[in-house]
Amino acid sequence: GAIKKDTQEEVFLRNHACCYLPAWSFASKKDASTSDEYTLLKNFNQGYFKELQKNEIWGKQSVIDGASSDDLRNIKTNPKLLTILCHGEADMTNPFRSRLKLANGGITILETLISVNGLKGSQIILGACETDLVPPLSDVMDEHFSIATALLLIGAAGIVGTMWEVKTRMTQTLINCLLDKLKDNADMKTGLNEWQKDKVTGYKDYSPVFYRAIAFRSIGFPL
Repeated sequence: GAIKKDTQEEVFLRNHACCYLPAWSFASKKDASTSDEYTLLKNFNQGYFKELQKNEIWGKQSVIDGASSDDLRNIKTNPKLLTILCHGEADMTNPFRSRLKLANGGITILETLISVNGLKGSQIILGACETDLVPPLSDVMDEHFSIATALLLIGAAGIVGTMWEVKTRMTQTLINCLLDKLKDNADMKTGLNEWQKDKVTGYKDYSPVFYRAIAFRSIGFPL
């Protein structure tokens, strides 16, 4: 939907956030309460996101470098925001095997559904590739499985996920923007929409920026 043009020949994204709810049953419980914690799980060995780690929004005990699947499972406090930075990989043959590549083998969709239960009502930023990769257009779109939809199913309120491979520098600028919005009590959907509008300005002059910016979208309800 992000690149679709309307009847006025305007880029759809200029006026609409790329946000959807896969199914009404995925909506978070309204009585879910979260803590005030902002948690960062990171598993990148190349030295990326060092500046992001220094952001004062994270608590002293809330940044885990070299994070493993156990660190995700051990979250029990329903943090206000969970940010996960690692590699991601979708499996279109068997979606249940799509995974976040955290340390010690990572965690698949199926493992997430079975063993992660401390994210009810949380907002989540997935700084990993292919976390909301959809099936071919010939399939039923409301029934696709992805890492993002798995997190919705276990109770997360809203997620910023990725539809294909993303660049680390682009991911970092987006997360910084979203953190600033959250500090101002704005929602992630608004932050993502404004960031994408800024990035796609002048996209005709440099199309890779446009392609990289629209890889992100908001999933969930309410956001």
